[in-house]
Amino acid sequence: MRVGKHRFLIAVLAMAAGALTAYAKTASLRQLAMVYIPGNPGFQAVGFVDGHLIISHSGDNTADIFNVKMRRVDAQIKMQKPRGIAVDEKRGKVYIADAGANHVAVISTKTWKRESTIALQAKPGPLALSPDGRTLYVGNQQDESISVVDLDNANRATTVPLGHVDALVYDAVKNVIYATVEDQAQVAVLDPALKVLRRYPLAASQPSALVLDQPARRLYVAVRYAVVALSADDGHELGRVAAPMGVDSLWLDRSGGRLYAASSNEVDVVRVGGGQFAAEDELPLTVRGHGIAFDPEHKLLLMPSGHEGRSLVLILTPVRSQPGSPANTQALMQP
Repeated sequence: MRVGKHRFLIAVLAMAAGALTAYAKTASLRQLAMVYIPGNPGFQAVGFVDGHLIISHSGDNTADIFNVKMRRVDAQIKMQKPRGIAVDEKRGKVYIADAGANHVAVISTKTWKRESTIALQAKPGPLALSPDGRTLYVGNQQDESISVVDLDNANRATTVPLGHVDALVYDAVKNVIYATVEDQAQVAVLDPALKVLRRYPLAASQPSALVLDQPARRLYVAVRYAVVALSADDGHELGRVAAPMGVDSLWLDRSGGRLYAASSNEVDVVRVGGGQFAAEDELPLTVRGHGIAFDPEHKLLLMPSGHEGRSLVLILTPVRSQPGSPANTQALMQP
């Protein structure tokens, strides 16, 4: 009897070891480092340019410039309530919304200092920039409106009502702006003058983060407990994968064929290459993060986070899938 029990326990342990080995082979992410930075935890948005992670550090009322290679904060710009970020790599500028001062700060990527400010009538939130760098789009969450700012014409701004805009993205192919409207459970499609062209109703609630895959003509939208893939041209749902509640940031790595979805305590990896849309992996976190960015040169994921009352940048590295590893594959539906 004892021999039988021992054999049973050995078999169970062997199965557990095999499961752990299989998980290790198929894991898509691993933690590389945690770098502590100044200030209290609390973050709103991230951007990336020239090897630097740009952080709206609301817990410290600053915009932080984190040098990925040196793993240090190169600069901090004081703000009242930093929110959305838009990067103009060609012109060497970063735009950061300051909801506490009703303006957008313009930061130089050469000096990492404030060059100027753009005054607004409402509290700015998410930002998007036209590809030529001449027009800035601003979601005014508290005012439930959207503004267009002509950067070449004395920063002249026009504002129209829309709803609670959570995220904005500019489509250079179709010359339109997509906006997630959280209180209306839809994605609005607007022309550059802010005329609503179409509305894509969602079979889900609380749309938040938004990212566009232009070549594939797909929109990825974080909603309550899922990430959905839509046709960018007609709003038809192509597929969805489960996700934790509270996904606040999406980042697309087209070269790697992966979409990263970040919530406060988990990062999910979604396979999007080759016509697929499938949950590939999930990494529980021991810290509380907000926002995620991808460093294409060093192939690193960067996430501002908090742990035990301290601020930090969590650095993750993607792991190549092993040949023959099982995958929860799902082909995208066609419109």
